[in-house]
Amino acid sequence: MDNMNINRESIRVKKLMNELFAEQAIDADITLPEYYQDIVRILKCSIYPVINSVAVAGEHVTADGVAYLKIVYAGECQNVYCYEMSYPFSKSIDINGLTDDCKVLTSTRVESCNCRAVTSRRIDIHACVKVCFQVVRLKQVEPVKDINGKGVQLQKKESNMLNTVNVCEKAFIVEEAVDVPENQPGVLRVLRCEGNPLVSDVKVISNKLMLKGESLVNILYIPEDGTPEIMHARFAVPFNEILEVPGIEENHIVDVNLLANSVDAEIQSKGGGEGKTLGLTLRMTAQINANEIKPITMSTDSYSTDYEVNIEKSKLDTVRYFEQVEENYICKGNLDFSDVTPEKILDVSVVSENHSANLEEQKVVLKGNLMLGVLYSTSDGNLGYREKGMNIHYEKQCPDKAKKVLFDPSLNVVAINHKYADNNMDVKVELMLKGSLFLLQEENVITDVNVLEDTKREKEPGGLIIYYADKNERLWDIARKYNISSEMLKTENKVETDVLAESCTLLIPCI
Repeated sequence: MDNMNINRESIRVKKLMNELFAEQAIDADITLPEYYQDIVRILKCSIYPVINSVAVAGEHVTADGVAYLKIVYAGECQNVYCYEMSYPFSKSIDINGLTDDCKVLTSTRVESCNCRAVTSRRIDIHACVKVCFQVVRLKQVEPVKDINGKGVQLQKKESNMLNTVNVCEKAFIVEEAVDVPENQPGVLRVLRCEGNPLVSDVKVISNKLMLKGESLVNILYIPEDGTPEIMHARFAVPFNEILEVPGIEENHIVDVNLLANSVDAEIQSKGGGEGKTLGLTLRMTAQINANEIKPITMSTDSYSTDYEVNIEKSKLDTVRYFEQVEENYICKGNLDFSDVTPEKILDVSVVSENHSANLEEQKVVLKGNLMLGVLYSTSDGNLGYREKGMNIHYEKQCPDKAKKVLFDPSLNVVAINHKYADNNMDVKVELMLKGSLFLLQEENVITDVNVLEDTKREKEPGGLIIYYADKNERLWDIARKYNISSEMLKTENKVETDVLAESCTLLIPCI
């Protein structure tokens, strides 16, 4: 009896299975410690939620995290102060259909934040943090590569597919002691501390990822020498981390989006009456996507010369083009301040960022928004704070036609430059854009062939049939019609191409 043997490829495909949201209330009634000055006006209340760990038990998922609260306020004589506290939280959710090949990734965003001074010593905060639980399945797909037996014929195609190796998040802490530049006064109070991590080198050895780079830390502070100006201090904090990432190898394509979840600055010493040394603590998360471009032989159509068949297919993305993108992008904007008429801009920072990529007329177009936080002073000596948005619009020409793009680069702030005049501020934000760009084409690929042995195909009587073929007709379609293999048809007629360039007469061997 003629047995049928199926040879398969093996591909692991990343698929978003579910995306659920849970709201976490942040309610705090804060009484300032005695050593803090009274509140005249709250300038800014910021919340930085961070997920520290995720535990999965069956279909029950728990995310433990901390919300870091930072309140910047004006005291007497328009002196500026910053009060900080942490608010631990735990959020649980039930997710139906979780399996062993699923991974739960989390992210957070602040939906709302209401902050008011109840008295000169008390602050009331009511905020809502939305926790996103993203279920990603690494599904094993086995396209048919070859079949022997039962007269089965396959229309094959060589292609490249994106094989997902691992998707994970790794948290780590970087600590560094830094000195305020000699030409600047020491630190009395830190008002704002932010970090913008830049990865300079990614190396992969078996199951390990080595990250090297630096985080550009910008500190806004009140000087200790009584200088009336708010000052900046900038530092480059190096990091060199080794992270465990099961499954990755040197030939894999690894994308890392590095987030500085929070940055703390503590005055460590006050030698000579000046706070010149700061202890920096950066809590960072590496979002890791590891893939490989895997050459495969896939089958797009099938029939048997002897029996009827049932074919099962799946839609899979093949890689038409790949490029590692790493370039500086300048985001420009003009912000209108006619509603508040600042006299001087004291500080500009990026508060949040979002983006997405699409294909438009053979171009990859990245669109999004940068939200800037602006601290300013007015002509009467008062301080104010506003948030203003800027559009992100980045274009890259496609070298190949495709219908789908996979491009989610990291956007890290390198520098912010601004020029203010006549209630308008021109802003240039330099961003480091880094990530893998894949142009994809969807293919309908055979994943299984079932031969119906009780349903034989009828064949023509033995001999030769003369067939008048049209231009651009496929040999595969002709061979299928007469229950022979396309290779036999090619051999009989000494034809090498799969599609006929001209009309012609073909001899069909009937066996």
